Amino acid sequence: MGLIEASSNKSFWRGVDYYEHNKVLSWGKSEDGKYYGCVQGSHREKYKVSIDVEHPRKSKCTCPFATDRQVVCKHMLALYFTAEPKVLEGYLEMLDRLERE
Repeated sequence: MGLIEASSNKSFWRGVDYYEHNKVLSWGKSEDGKYYGCVQGSHREKYKVSIDVEHPRKSKCTCPFATDRQVVCKHMLALYFTAEPKVLEGYLEMLDRLERE
């Protein structure tokens, strides 16, 4: 299960919105499939985020929603889409194709 599949529908679409509005302030790659960064929240807070694409439940964010919980939040998804925009592109194309069928 990947980050997208581990997230709620609401977190996914909010993550897309944060990505599209450039809420990821900085990011880097620590190793294959692992990224870290700083994401601006809805009230200008800055959250520290680390994601593990292969093990989504090991991902962390300092936001109130994700702190001390094994959940995928919108900040994690925004970071993921910033680091790997083709993943989002492919997923949205798949959703579009499914909707047309």
